[in-house]
Amino acid sequence: MDENIEKENVEQNERKIIITRYYYNYTLRFIYIGKAIFDDGSIYGWNYIGHTFDFLEYNLETEEGLKKYILEKGKLVDRIVKEEDLKKMKEYIEDIENVLTFDYFEHDRGVCNISVWKDNQETIIKSMGDCSGENESESSKKLLKLIDKYV
Repeated sequence: MDENIEKENVEQNERKIIITRYYYNYTLRFIYIGKAIFDDGSIYGWNYIGHTFDFLEYNLETEEGLKKYILEKGKLVDRIVKEEDLKKMKEYIEDIENVLTFDYFEHDRGVCNISVWKDNQETIIKSMGDCSGENESESSKKLLKLIDKYV
């Protein structure tokens, strides 16, 4: 195996997803669109619209499965998170607890979630669509403002 390819694969495996913003809907066909911020500040996007569920092999409920899906099926976005913003994001993520209060429920709108990832676990901090709610912590509110700048 080429030494450069091997080094690149190791570097990709060491990176961690810290934030995701994604939309999914199961009406008529499956739609799964999103962006992820990695711990090095890189941003990847993905866009799946179709009738097959080949993404199920990735176990998207784990950080490792989602990362594999994004790196294989997604694309690197031309932007990168500024170093000072990335540092703040990581600090806010550490303070966020898994508390999400839902305000209302609707049907067939799909769901858009904004999540943070810690210890291979997804914590949804804002959900909009079929069910809507938000983590009310101060760190979550500050983080959401930063996320809006990038994804």
